[in-house]
Amino acid sequence: MDHMMPVQLPTSRPQLIWLIISGSTAGLTVQFAQSIRERGDIAIVVGAGEEHRAGLQDAGAFLLTTTWYLEYGLIDHLYVVEQAIKFRGRVDVVLHQESSVRLGIAESLHTETSHLGIKTILIEPGQFGVDLFQDGYLQAFLGSPLSENARWPSQSLPQYLHALRQVSAGDGTKLVEVVLDLVREEGVAASRNTLFRLPLGTDAFNIIKAKCQETLKLLKEWEDVIKSTDIDSSAHTALRINALHRCRP
Repeated sequence: MDHMMPVQLPTSRPQLIWLIISGSTAGLTVQFAQSIRERGDIAIVVGAGEEHRAGLQDAGAFLLTTTWYLEYGLIDHLYVVEQAIKFRGRVDVVLHQESSVRLGIAESLHTETSHLGIKTILIEPGQFGVDLFQDGYLQAFLGSPLSENARWPSQSLPQYLHALRQVSAGDGTKLVEVVLDLVREEGVAASRNTLFRLPLGTDAFNIIKAKCQETLKLLKEWEDVIKSTDIDSSAHTALRINALHRCRP
């Protein structure tokens, strides 16, 4: 277990201990660690690659090295959190950097834990040009089983990712600062209501807006058909009366 003691900065808010589970957006891990330290908080990182270790240590992050995969490469989140708590005594924030997190899973987590005072925030970013596009990452990916089983020609992937980065409008540093504001309820989140889901990036905004407009158009054009399958009001009333009679002792 490698670590450097983070710099303690004065803050008016309680110090938070962050557990960062590095995933497919690992390029933002170092930026998160740096910004967390600047806010006076502590970052514990698991799953970071060797290429990030020096940057994370410079950022004052604690690097937790442990076997944290289940069968088929799935993350054993409970085990990771337990190890982090043993290491620092508590964990206040779990930041899971993974692009494949399902909306339904996040919604279930939010519904089932909100009454316990646990806040779940799902960030849906657009295109952000992070370290994923660097040659080192490309070479590591192209040599992986995932690349070998992919349906695209591996020779064209570097060109595709490099081209994608050129049109990526997202600034990863700004994304990180917004996430920290949301968790700490300060900055851009200081005077706003707590939310569960937030897209970030102009491209994400446009995609979601277009989808919502498309859905509203569908509802307007097909409203009569959509509602035509309801039980007739008179029959519905009769069913409710019969149900009430059956429920009486």
